[in-house]
Amino acid sequence: MKKKAIITGLSLLVLVTGCYVYNAFYGNPVSRALAEQKLSAYLQEAHAGATLNMKGSSYNFKFAEYLFRVSDERNDEYIFSVKGGLHPAVTNDGIKEARQEKTRARISKEASDEIKAELEKS
Repeated sequence: MKKKAIITGLSLLVLVTGCYVYNAFYGNPVSRALAEQKLSAYLQEAHAGATLNMKGSSYNFKFAEYLFRVSDERNDEYIFSVKGGLHPAVTNDGIKEARQEKTRARISKEASDEIKAELEKS
């Protein structure tokens, strides 16, 4: 009886440890589904007029977040990050980031042109 209890306890410990390690590196299906639902609701709210399709997802174990590839009607792909287990939140919006990058590039070019014009004057 005692030997059976020890074997059962050790088996349970190995199983729990294995599930914990797997969850740490690959995530779990429940939190993936919750993250996907959260992203879908976020896309409908934040980007209501756009036609967006989720292409795939992966788990980033370094930051414990799910990364989703989303494409628009022009087949441009954007990366969205969703972090959290039972209460996920969108932490990175690829579309907003792409727009901000375009704005940064435009402002940088305008500033560069102005500085170049001032240097040519002197």
